[in-house]
Amino acid sequence: MKCGGAGAELRGTDGFGEMSSRRSFSLGKALSAAVAAVPAAWGGAWLSLPLLWAAFAAWPLAFVHLPPCMAFLGGVAVLWLLKLVALGALYRTFIFGRTAAAEGRGPGGVQFGATEVRLLFATLIIALFIAMIAIAGGLVFAIAFDFSGLAGGFSSSYAGWHAAMMRHHTAIDWTFIVLPVGLLIVLVFTMLKFVLAPVATVAEKRMVTLNAMGLSSGNVGKLLVGMIALALPFGVAGVIVMHHMPHHGMRHMAMVQGAVVHMHLILPAVMAAVAVGVLLPLQTGFLASAYRQIVDSRAK
Repeated sequence: MKCGGAGAELRGTDGFGEMSSRRSFSLGKALSAAVAAVPAAWGGAWLSLPLLWAAFAAWPLAFVHLPPCMAFLGGVAVLWLLKLVALGALYRTFIFGRTAAAEGRGPGGVQFGATEVRLLFATLIIALFIAMIAIAGGLVFAIAFDFSGLAGGFSSSYAGWHAAMMRHHTAIDWTFIVLPVGLLIVLVFTMLKFVLAPVATVAEKRMVTLNAMGLSSGNVGKLLVGMIALALPFGVAGVIVMHHMPHHGMRHMAMVQGAVVHMHLILPAVMAAVAVGVLLPLQTGFLASAYRQIVDSRAK
C-alpha cells in the first residue's frame, strides 16, 4: 500500500482543501485493503502496538494506586501519546511502503519525530474546533430551553429537560428532545469530516487540519459505513462476552479468593488487545486506502 507523492498533489487546494473534483473512493477496495493491511501493520509497528496495548491493559491498575483524577488524566495523556506514535508508524507503513523507514519510522514503529509533533498539534486543533461547536450548540440549547419556560418549577434546567423527555406530550417537549440528537449528529458528521486528517498529515509531511474537510467532501457516508463495518463485529462480540461473563464465568469464579478481581483485569486487557492489535490496523489501513484513492482520482 504505497501512495508516493500524495502531498504534492494537494498543496494547490484552497483554504479548506477543496478541489475542482469531488471523486469518491471504492468502499469495497478500501475494505479489502484494510484486511490486507493487518500483516503489514504488525511488520512495521511490532513494538509500538504492544506498547499501546500494555498502556491500555495497565490503565485500570492506575485507579487502584493513584487518585482517580490523576489516574484518568495521566492515563489519557499516556494513551494519546502512544497512539500518536503507533499512528505515525502505521501510516508511514501504509503510505510509503518499503521506504517507510527512510521516512522516519523507527525500530518496531517506535519514534517521535516531526511527523508525530504535527499529528499532536493537528489533533489538538481539530479537537478544539469540535469542542467549540459542541459548546456553542450546548449554549444555544440551554438558552432556548430556559426561554421556553420548561425549566420553571424545577431545581435546574437539566431537571426540567429530563421531565420534558419523560413527559414527551407536546410539540415543544419533542423539540427539546430532538435538538440534542441533532447536535450529536452534527458532531459525528464533523468528526467524520476530519477523519482523514492524520493520514494526510503523514502523507503530505505537513499539518493538515481544517483542509482535511476537502478530502472527505462527498465521502463522509462511505467513510462512516466502512468504519462501522470494521468495528461492528468486534462490538457485537464484546457485548456478547460482557453479557455472558457475569452470569456464567464470574459467578463460579467468585468462590475462589481474588478471582473476580483477576477477571476484571483480564477482560479489559483482552478487549484492548483486540482493539489495538486488530481493529486499529484495520481502520488505519481502510483510511489509508481511502485517502490514496481520493488523492489519485483527483490528481487525474
